[in-house]
Amino acid sequence: MGPLIAASIAFCTPMTSSPPPAASAVVDSFIGAFNSQDAAALAGTLTKNAIIVRWPERVEPASLVENYRDNLFKLPTPYRMTVVQRLTGDDLVAETESVTRGTSREDMLVVYRVDRGCIISVTISKTLSAN
Repeated sequence: MGPLIAASIAFCTPMTSSPPPAASAVVDSFIGAFNSQDAAALAGTLTKNAIIVRWPERVEPASLVENYRDNLFKLPTPYRMTVVQRLTGDDLVAETESVTRGTSREDMLVVYRVDRGCIISVTISKTLSAN
């Protein structure tokens, strides 16, 4: 079932003809798709070759989306991402994000790199204090 899921999801294609949306708008779409538990929309913000870096492992987006669809998005109490602080600059968006599930909360630093309307990398550092 894994390969079928990955094959049925359309990833983002960098724009070449019209001005792309601002990097922060693309990241907002990523967070909105995650919070809506929409795996197809989540994949639609990532290039096919994008990488998600979580210390200490590296995860490819197809695996990420398949994992979310099959595991995280089926939980009775969903995870929610909230932007606490944001700094933007050209193709980079650096955020402090709060991820909650029920009463648990984890704060992390996340850096997104966006190219022509698509996320090409996400680096997650879970070094902030958690409640």
